[in-house]
Amino acid sequence: MHKSNLEYIGTVSKTKGFRGDMLLKDVQKGVTTLAKSCKLYIGYSPSFVEPAELARFVRKNRSTIIAFKGILSESQAAKYLELAVFTERHNINPDKNKEVHLTEDIIGTDTFDAVTNSYIGTIVEIIYAPANDVWVIETNEKDILFPAVKNFIKKHNLDEKKVWINLPDGIKEL
Repeated sequence: MHKSNLEYIGTVSKTKGFRGDMLLKDVQKGVTTLAKSCKLYIGYSPSFVEPAELARFVRKNRSTIIAFKGILSESQAAKYLELAVFTERHNINPDKNKEVHLTEDIIGTDTFDAVTNSYIGTIVEIIYAPANDVWVIETNEKDILFPAVKNFIKKHNLDEKKVWINLPDGIKEL
């Protein structure tokens, strides 16, 4: 199943307890609530997801617990480990008017070399891998899989849809 209008919520990091609860990591800072019983999508990227329905979403301090309807045990929850959770934007903070930068804000962003200021390409997809997000940057020659980590991202202006990065050595040759 492919869904192009999905927003990343977080990644399932481990199971919690015996009733199917899971801990999420890398939850976007602005995501505080989700609409009750909203439709979720689980997978490595919006291009490869399976549907699920929200049973519980609890955000306290630095922890976020999520549960899907029909997942009632630790062993059922374990199949979702290291998979990303997505939903449609209108399901995020439904009772609040808080601005959140999500996947939609990054897709279509132009990338520039932080040293030379030369145009590299446009971010066309985000892969939510277990270690770090990977931006798919479309260039004139080929797509570049860029590890989106702080060490390589030097400056950004999401209002103008621009980001300045340092490409790791050899990444263009992959």
